[in-house]
Amino acid sequence: MWDGLHLVDGRGCVEEANELVQGYNARVEAQLDALRPELPGADIVFCDVYKGVMEMITNPAAYGNITFTNRNYLFCM
Repeated sequence: MWDGLHLVDGRGCVEEANELVQGYNARVEAQLDALRPELPGADIVFCDVYKGVMEMITNPAAYGNITFTNRNYLFCM
């Protein structure tokens, strides 16, 4: 789907994939924020895995020097 035809940022991440994930996460979080008042007894939690993975990619030394052996397929979420 993203085989070499798309822009890659300075980290080696496919920009289009990142933009899609960030947009999706923003919409999900907004929908959950709107849903919470309708379900006062429910505990609704949103876990943004993208932010956690990007933190590991941008700061690998903090996580034991994580390395990515095949950067051609590193969408970065």
